[in-house]
Amino acid sequence: MKIKSIRNGFANNSSSAHSIVFLGNHKAKSESDGSDYGWDYFTLADEESKKKYLLMTLLHNNFVDFIPHTALTEKVGWINPFDSEQVYSKYDLTRTEFEKSKYGARVEYGAEIIKKIEVDYLIEEYKDIFSKEFIENNMKEGGYIDHQSVIYLPKNTNGTINNKFAKELFSVLINKNFAILGGNDNGGDNHPKKEYSTSSEDESIKAALKVLDFMYSNVICVYDEENDDFILQTTDNGNKIRVSFNSDLKTTKSSIPELIDLKITDNCSYGCTFCYQSSTKEGKHANFENIKKAILMLSNSRTMEIAIGGGEPTTHPDLLAILKEIKTRNMLACFTTKNFKLHERPDFEEILKTANSIAFSCNSVSEIQNVDEIMDAARNIGLYPGSRDCAQFYIQMIPELMSDKMFSESLEFINQEMYDTPVTLLGYKDFGFGEKYKPKNRFKTSEWIDNIKYHSKENSIKFGIDSVLVSKWEKELIEKGVDPMALVGSEGKFSCYLDAVTMKVHKSSFSKEPGIQLTGEENDIKKEFATF
Repeated sequence: MKIKSIRNGFANNSSSAHSIVFLGNHKAKSESDGSDYGWDYFTLADEESKKKYLLMTLLHNNFVDFIPHTALTEKVGWINPFDSEQVYSKYDLTRTEFEKSKYGARVEYGAEIIKKIEVDYLIEEYKDIFSKEFIENNMKEGGYIDHQSVIYLPKNTNGTINNKFAKELFSVLINKNFAILGGNDNGGDNHPKKEYSTSSEDESIKAALKVLDFMYSNVICVYDEENDDFILQTTDNGNKIRVSFNSDLKTTKSSIPELIDLKITDNCSYGCTFCYQSSTKEGKHANFENIKKAILMLSNSRTMEIAIGGGEPTTHPDLLAILKEIKTRNMLACFTTKNFKLHERPDFEEILKTANSIAFSCNSVSEIQNVDEIMDAARNIGLYPGSRDCAQFYIQMIPELMSDKMFSESLEFINQEMYDTPVTLLGYKDFGFGEKYKPKNRFKTSEWIDNIKYHSKENSIKFGIDSVLVSKWEKELIEKGVDPMALVGSEGKFSCYLDAVTMKVHKSSFSKEPGIQLTGEENDIKKEFATF
């Protein structure tokens, strides 16, 4: 298994635990109490033991609490497997019996029907991993797995378990020399067999599993067929990795537009003289119906994340409806703004609950202080940026528009007053109004990298940088210890730009090429994306 790229954060622009270790030359002996994966320490190293655990974790993912988004929906397209004509017709239930079965395990007869559905599905879908006899015997025998000993499997964008990823992951864990270590960690002690984790290969599999390991994390998974890669992204914090079970080749171009920069308006009254979009207060808003068509195309393209921009997106009268439309299609919705009065909007609370992240464009300490006030306003209504029910706030800066002193003071303020607020650094773009404006502070040395390295290490500020800054400073960033897998310096390789005002697709938001006109009849934009 190979990890090809890593990204932390969104783009805007307890009781028990388990770990999976690569044994190297070690030979471990399985030590477990049957199919009980709870408080007692257990070691699973042989094929049979690992298969039992993986079957249990699969059942927990797909069927725990009988949530609507189960693997069953992928099979027959059900919205709710216990509220469909297909259920009682397939299993020859009367309407009364079907009504009983809706209550799941609370009704004995309903529980039997549910188990029958599960067994039928698993036998057909996972026949390459588990034999029919193995599934039937273990489903009959039953077992217990603690909620923190589960690998939380990623989902497709339609909310169903990504079975292809699960099957390839299971094959690796079963067939290679991995051991699964689990048990109670409340006392703070390591598993007795923790010394097995000695090989460097252990780190790659653990890094991939880390995205899935957070107890309540919802992970989206998209398969890139042309590169044989899986792209995993959490909806909670935006962290993303690209992994492959079979290919060691570096992926230089995705076949899927993973991230789209979506322009919804050219209207802006802030009058920034360096605006690379050349937006003004006379600028036009994109038609809402065109925006909906664009979002549908992106959903069909299996895009995972949409970063809304402008102009000033908060001037668009349908901003909240646009955010909701994106979320309805199971994509991540983010936007960038310079509106420091966002908390005065009547829909402020709904915006915070709907967006995944909001980036505030700041070029001074005073502007960052304005964002701090918006965060206070959110807390006053019971919302905490970055929590499960509230958008993560980002500070977005163009350091080349700031003096070295202002840049340093800004980071100090964020560290002292805005703990755990991520920072995104953008490169200056010689485009639009920016072609004539001459920034005062164009970096001449790499001291700025030392500055962010210090705050990242000593003060735990999370930094992201855009492709423009990467393209200018990639060599120096790598020399100073930045992981190359976290750096993408080319436009149009993993993301692109869709201008909904003109309905054109471009390589980037600052591309000087004419762009590709969309007619509104396309099913997706993968064909256009492939040309970049």
